[in-house]
Amino acid sequence: MKLERTHTVKAGKFSMAAMSDMAFLLIIFFMVCAKFVEKSDAQVELPISGTAEKAEEVPIVITVTAEKLFFVNGVVMEARELLPELRGRLRGVDNPAEKTIMVRADRTLQYRDIRPAIDAVDRAGGMLELSVLTE
Repeated sequence: MKLERTHTVKAGKFSMAAMSDMAFLLIIFFMVCAKFVEKSDAQVELPISGTAEKAEEVPIVITVTAEKLFFVNGVVMEARELLPELRGRLRGVDNPAEKTIMVRADRTLQYRDIRPAIDAVDRAGGMLELSVLTE
């Protein structure tokens, strides 16, 4: 006995609305979760280290470029201007953690090239925590 089909199977329709909603939700999720990196105007080639530890975020950063230019949080200045700038930024700060000043230097520089920055931190009363920043 042969049975006849009374219903035929029609091709289903696929709505792209749900797929596009998911794509937008994923984009928003990754934008919110992404860590935004603060870029400085000074381009410095940091030394490379296999055992480097991630440095904590520091409120004041002195950057010394290969051209021996000094930047304090992205603002270029001469070595003689470092001490008054740091004293002004540290005035009224009581918390030792907020007095921490990080010095970033290009890998091609020698110690004598970054010495003015280290001396300025010391004379300004900053928390001199010497560490080598690497990539």
